[in-house]
Amino acid sequence: MDIRQLRYFIETAQHGNIQDTADILFVTRQAVSKTLMQLEKELGYPLFYRVHGGVILSEQGKRYYDRALAVVQSFDSLEAQMKQIQIREQLRIALPLTVHHYFYDRLEEFSRSHEDKMELILLGRTDSECHTLFESGAVDMAVSHLKFSSDADKDQIIAVSPLYYTMRKDHPLASRPYVTHQDLLGEHLIFYKNGYPRCFWLHEDTPKPDFAIDDILLAYELVEQGRGIFPVPLLSLPTLPDHLTLVPLKGHNDMDYFHCAIASHTENNPLLKKLCLDLRQALKDPSLA
Repeated sequence: MDIRQLRYFIETAQHGNIQDTADILFVTRQAVSKTLMQLEKELGYPLFYRVHGGVILSEQGKRYYDRALAVVQSFDSLEAQMKQIQIREQLRIALPLTVHHYFYDRLEEFSRSHEDKMELILLGRTDSECHTLFESGAVDMAVSHLKFSSDADKDQIIAVSPLYYTMRKDHPLASRPYVTHQDLLGEHLIFYKNGYPRCFWLHEDTPKPDFAIDDILLAYELVEQGRGIFPVPLLSLPTLPDHLTLVPLKGHNDMDYFHCAIASHTENNPLLKKLCLDLRQALKDPSLA
């Protein structure tokens, strides 16, 4: 017994004519007759009596009709509900915790406007962990301070931020309009490694840090204690206490770049790839568009 047999039975019972059933269901009369005979054989009793001009339900058929109708209606309702359910992609993105607040509103807006197509899964990690997740294929896209690939289509800059030094307001450099690398010589410097074995943006002309740490909260605590000054991209800055201030860095490497890459495995899923491209565009600063 299957739903097709029950549907043929219901239509025939309602119209009292096999040919009418065939016309309604766009099948042949022979197909309807054969299907009803198979159903009667499986049940072991007749469902219809053949009369002049059509058929009428037998006593067994009358008792069978209500249950069969309920099954068909239930099936049709379930089928309609299933057709309304769209498959939602899962888009996984790794984002450094230091810039989560900067991109949050754009991520939330994108997720809300695409909720019928996808579920956005945000993984907040250190910058180093974002690279590890991306290279292992555990995420569909990732954001990082460092470049992911030389492939321009795979890796794009989505934000540029000037570098500032966080320091106490009573620090000798706090009154200056900007600091240079020369000014930093002799200063106690605090660098955040962001999960890497060394400070990823140390350059030849950058003084070596007195503190290279993985705890960004500790970095700000050390600044508050007056034990050093801390370089940070402007877009990564949290709300600072009143006794701290910011002084921009001027000179070589005084800007920080944020990269976004889309994983190669998304090529196998056109919808997911398009969602990733659209999300990257949504995250990109308008000035870089």
